[in-house]
Amino acid sequence: MYGRLKYCKQKISTWLAFRRQYRMWKRVAVQHLHNPYVEKQLAIIPCDPWSVGGSRGDEAMMTAIILKYRKDHPAAPITIISEGDEGSKYISKLPYPGITPLPVWNGNTPVKTIYEAVMKLRPSDVVLLGADCMDGYYSPFISLTLLALHDLFSRTDGIKSHLTGFSFNRHPYRPLRKAFNSITPSARLYLRDAVSLERFKKFAKADAELTADAAFMLEADYGFDGCEKLKEWITTRRAAGTRHIIGFNFHPMLRRYDNTEEIQNDACSLARNIAAIMQRNGAIDFVLVPHDDRCRYTDNIMLKTIADSLIQAGFGSRTYYSPEVYRAAQIKALCSLLDGLASSRMHLAVAALGEGKSVLAAEYQGKFEGLFRHFNLPAEYLLTPDEFIGDAFAGRFEKYMAHLPELTRQVEKEREKVIRLSEKNLL
Repeated sequence: MYGRLKYCKQKISTWLAFRRQYRMWKRVAVQHLHNPYVEKQLAIIPCDPWSVGGSRGDEAMMTAIILKYRKDHPAAPITIISEGDEGSKYISKLPYPGITPLPVWNGNTPVKTIYEAVMKLRPSDVVLLGADCMDGYYSPFISLTLLALHDLFSRTDGIKSHLTGFSFNRHPYRPLRKAFNSITPSARLYLRDAVSLERFKKFAKADAELTADAAFMLEADYGFDGCEKLKEWITTRRAAGTRHIIGFNFHPMLRRYDNTEEIQNDACSLARNIAAIMQRNGAIDFVLVPHDDRCRYTDNIMLKTIADSLIQAGFGSRTYYSPEVYRAAQIKALCSLLDGLASSRMHLAVAALGEGKSVLAAEYQGKFEGLFRHFNLPAEYLLTPDEFIGDAFAGRFEKYMAHLPELTRQVEKEREKVIRLSEKNLL
């Protein structure tokens, strides 16, 4: 009874916050919005203003946008919106000059605050990261904030607004339908895969087009020690007879865990699956690739347990594991050294696919289904989280390896087309 009451209160609170934000958006939208900018300047509004780029997926999209913009406008200032100290510190440490944090995502109705703060900058371009935050799954409030800002900047004379391609799950937050249907026609909407586009068109009347994830524009960064170390290890393993180097990631946010013990139990199951594969096939080695370090449930909680278990089982020489969570462009470079990838992280899969490598994936929120369709990859290489952890994994993995050459050729065949679709995000 208490749990049900708490759930109802949370639903009501979410709806009230959503309604306040919606009303503020509409009050600002009736004004005459004008921006007489003087020079090229970019403002980026992330979908996670708290950590900004703690998720390497968010960082991959943001870095791709920064580098693409700088290529066309080398001297243009870039400002990134954040909520507070954590996000601002992340922005300040980005390895690119001329980027400034602006911590103005705050208050009960941040739409007005953010819009007015960005307008004072007089930017020529605004990019908002749609990602997986536009269907209300994580936060209807964030979904509405990003959509409202895209609408306002699209209405503003002198500004070009881009809401990057986003995914759309099977059960979007229903009040978002009215919000999507009320945006100005000049606010272009992009869905980052065909499955999401189909779902969106059934949900809302607003026009939308197909694109690909913005992270496909990211160029790999090979100039770091971690890349050289992995190259050396792979060279040694090839000399020892290894034919295939396969990347692996399974993150602890994919299932509902009450404590780290439950995470480690699943990690041990995954380790047993990998050990069984290596026992049967001496020509396959694994590289464990962490991709996120935002919170206490980091990828390394699971991957360290897997690595320790494989060492204890006698497979330490055939397992490569570094707990360092490298920058998104560096992770993409690591993926280029692999022959294939088994992953539950969508943007790790994007990094691998962008480097011409195929993927065996743990599906969630329908994201991988659309991603696979970009490359015309068979859906049989999409597993549920339970299948990925359980007995089904080994059999599916062996089939994946048997067809690895043709899967790799298929990814390479479609790769340039997908990159061009990704570039539509900034048109």
